[in-house]
Amino acid sequence: MDIRSGKIHKSYSLLKDRVKAFQLRRRLQEAYQGDEKLLVCPACNQIVQIRGGNKLSRHFAHYSDSGYCPIKAGERISKQELLARKFKGQKESETHKRLKMGIASVLDNHPNFENIFTEKTFIGEEKDYKRPDVKADHFDHKFVFEIQLATTFLSVIVERENFYRKNNSFIVWIFNKFPNNEEQLVFTQSDIYFNNNLNAFVIDDQLIGKSLVDKKFYLKVFYSVPYRDEPTNKILNRIKEKIIEFSELTIDHNNHSLFYHDYKKAKDELVYRSFIDEVFNDMEAHKNRRYEHDELAYWKNKYQQEGYEIENFNDFFDVLLILYSLQRKQSFGHNYGNIRQLVFHLYDHRKEYSWIAEKALHYFDIHDDFCKADKKKTLSNLIERNQHIVKKQDLNEIICEFFPGLEWWIN
Repeated sequence: MDIRSGKIHKSYSLLKDRVKAFQLRRRLQEAYQGDEKLLVCPACNQIVQIRGGNKLSRHFAHYSDSGYCPIKAGERISKQELLARKFKGQKESETHKRLKMGIASVLDNHPNFENIFTEKTFIGEEKDYKRPDVKADHFDHKFVFEIQLATTFLSVIVERENFYRKNNSFIVWIFNKFPNNEEQLVFTQSDIYFNNNLNAFVIDDQLIGKSLVDKKFYLKVFYSVPYRDEPTNKILNRIKEKIIEFSELTIDHNNHSLFYHDYKKAKDELVYRSFIDEVFNDMEAHKNRRYEHDELAYWKNKYQQEGYEIENFNDFFDVLLILYSLQRKQSFGHNYGNIRQLVFHLYDHRKEYSWIAEKALHYFDIHDDFCKADKKKTLSNLIERNQHIVKKQDLNEIICEFFPGLEWWIN
């Protein structure tokens, strides 16, 4: 493990190149003689050297005067213990210590944080415990901040998140850097990022300094924004970044996490908006042309696939067609030559929903023009004739999803 960055390297990656391996061997020896740490064993946090020989391939080894290490002693240790030792070893890196103390100073300087501790044992309800980098209270919530600099196994991440969730605290993973492309994410970053509503938080020396000056807690958030790729029609993600203050984060009580940008909501809206566009594009292709029976059956099945269970589908689709026609000021989905005939059709055949068309005429700002063109006062007569009809409102919610601006008029 690199003691400065906390990054854990695979031995092969450092030793495969003969020239670089012997240059590193020299630097490690110079560091040893200068009482400096460069690379350490992640299991015991003691310095290591590169050794080898005629019959031995290049490898890392402890110095002969090093202390106890379970790996050096050839002891068998559980995977869980090894992971815990590696995680603890990463906390000893210089970068980790600097950021930990920086966050603690920022929180101590912040007016809304209290009970701030570093590396204090957190004892759980079941007498198990953890030692988070920084622990603090913010109003009615308890937070722990864990600095994540290098590879951490998924089991460690899940164990810690479950521990703090069980003990009613929110864990906030803090990186010192983060890529701006999802394809560049390493596994540890992905394990945290994709399970935190595609949000990641970064802090560095500059943000710590700015936070101390302003008495704020600034973070750089990396978050994914979904978009539809036109050539493939697939939903892809684009990572954005922004400097925010801690108070701008949203607390997700269901998942016991924090986020800045609600990726799930944005993607759901994009998926649904794409479906709405598909519906309207198909209606556009039915200008002055009615929908056939098999076409209506197709769309009924399509709506069911999107999660809609509409009891009176034909009523709904007819109302939707008329609203779209009023918005576009042209007739769609029927053989009628103008929108007046469409509205009259609704009053004749879907009486319980005819009141929606009356509201829509006002919403789309065509009521006055409509009445002027209606020289025989047909609309007025239909409205008066249908006054006793009970207004059905079972379609209001789904109609407002297609025409959000109508909500104020019909609810």
